[in-house]
Amino acid sequence: MANTAQTVEREAPQATEVKWQKPSKFKHFLKTAWDCKILLAMLLPALTYVIIFSYIPMTGIVLAFKKYNYVDGIYGSPWVGFDNFKFLIISDKLWPLTRNTLLYNIVFIFLGMFLAVVRWGCSNFENSVISEMQIATFAESTITEKDREI
Repeated sequence: MANTAQTVEREAPQATEVKWQKPSKFKHFLKTAWDCKILLAMLLPALTYVIIFSYIPMTGIVLAFKKYNYVDGIYGSPWVGFDNFKFLIISDKLWPLTRNTLLYNIVFIFLGMFLAVVRWGCSNFENSVISEMQIATFAESTITEKDREI
């Protein structure tokens, strides 16, 4: 306690500035994804369906620009660019192919509509026959013996 009379000069500790850093967008995304993991699990079947049936078949579009052979496959076949389209136009097959495509589509549209109307008509006829049978059965059950004598 003898040193109480002496004052020791010390420097005051410097306050270090700690800058607040905003979390990165990726970390924020991961935290949000983790919070919504059940919803993402529900999204997974639909996403898988879209990838399998929408995006994977688009690789076949590459075939229009290749001279395809079975040995090399789709991606090993040589690239020909628009030569296949030039051949299609020059060979005079474009109009018959387009005409056949349009006619087949028109026939399928009208045939589908006609068959849908026929099916609807048959189901309505079947329902009306059943309704008439139910009415007849109900009428028979309500008629008494006295009513039959008249």
